[in-house]
Formats: sequence, structure tokens, C-alpha cells
Amino acid sequence: MSTQLSQIAKKAKLDRKARFTSLAHLLTPEFLKETWGKMNRRAAAGVDGQSAEQFGSELETQVEAICAHAHSGSRVRSRFPGL
Repeated sequence: MSTQLSQIAKKAKLDRKARFTSLAHLLTPEFLKETWGKMNRRAAAGVDGQSAEQFGSELETQVEAICAHAHSGSRVRSRFPGL
């Protein structure tokens, strides 16, 4: 886990009422690829119905899309109207 993310996790644990305005700056391609390496590949498909195998086969494209979306300022939930 990155140092910045560790510090944020520590702050959140110490102060449960802390509010974070944006964590999008932490979603770098390197961070996403690192976390992908730690994912459970046998887990159920995500809310978009995509399996881990499908996601992994297009990892570079997926990571670029996630970073672009996170840094665009639009809300993640807007992609999933049912949530």
C-alpha cells in the first residue's frame, strides 16, 4: 500500500468523523495495477457484470479508463444508475 494511502487509512481510523473531499489523486495507473495484483480472481463479477478474467485481459485499457474517469471530476455512481 502506498505511503499516502497508509496515512489516509491511519487518519480515517483515528478520526471516524473525518471527511475526505477527494481521493481521486491516489488512483494512479501504478496503484491500480498494484491492487489488481492483490485481487481475488475467483470473486463474483462486478456491478458491471464483468468478470476478473475479462477485466484482466484488457488491463491497460481498463486502468486508463478508470484513471480518466476518476480525474474527470464526474461521480463514479453516475456510471451505475441502479445504485
